Amino acid sequence: MRKFFSFINTFIPALIVMLGLIVLQLILHTVFAFIFPVDDNGTFAPVPSAILNIAYGVIASAVMLVVYKGIDRYESKDTIKIGLKGVVLVVLIGICTQILLEALLQFVYLLAPDFILFGQYNDFMQDIDGSKTVLIYIYTLLFAPITEELVFRGIILGRFRNTFGDVTSNIFQAVLFAVFHFQLVQSSYAFIAGLILGYVMCERNNIVEVIMIHIVINLTGVLIMPYLTDALYALPVKPVWFFILLAASCAGMVMLLKAVKNSKQH
Repeated sequence: MRKFFSFINTFIPALIVMLGLIVLQLILHTVFAFIFPVDDNGTFAPVPSAILNIAYGVIASAVMLVVYKGIDRYESKDTIKIGLKGVVLVVLIGICTQILLEALLQFVYLLAPDFILFGQYNDFMQDIDGSKTVLIYIYTLLFAPITEELVFRGIILGRFRNTFGDVTSNIFQAVLFAVFHFQLVQSSYAFIAGLILGYVMCERNNIVEVIMIHIVINLTGVLIMPYLTDALYALPVKPVWFFILLAASCAGMVMLLKAVKNSKQH
């Protein structure tokens, strides 16, 4: 029973933080609707939509940084400084994570292309592609990683680690990270990314590092994966190639996470 109440005492503040972000989005959307026209679906044109995202990112990042600094959360004395090796590790983990997630997504899609969730996901991604501007890239590559890492690997994971072990805490925050993304296909790979980022945070206790990894993940998704995916789709027997890429990225991730573990011991 004590564990249950401890969980509730930890879960409710985490839920409040997540709901706060959603409320902020709704408030900004309402304000912008008085300034910019919206279509029948309540969607802004690309430029106002990008400005809305930047406004949300700036406000959310600033507020969550204050909350992160002030909230009662787990703090370790074993924080690992980044250093040159840390930067290399950050870049490799970010790239490998994005390749792993994309390979998994494409492999499953090729096995079941008519699955209804993929149709919904494709529509969702087309809406995002249609609103891409320089400001959207700034939000995606900077403000989204800062906000999400402060919230999920900083505040929420830190709160859970006050009460539970690292494994349990990491799973909880990854589930919440997945739920926060709403779209089911996106949530599935957000859960995996959340586990990886949470593991690095638990091992190295450096919020700046996981923010950097998240930035590299998103940057790889913008600069590398579209071209790599197109190249593999041009080959015969596409599922085999994506399976090979998936297997290679999984093996690479295992080695990188071992390196993270070993870096804590040195």
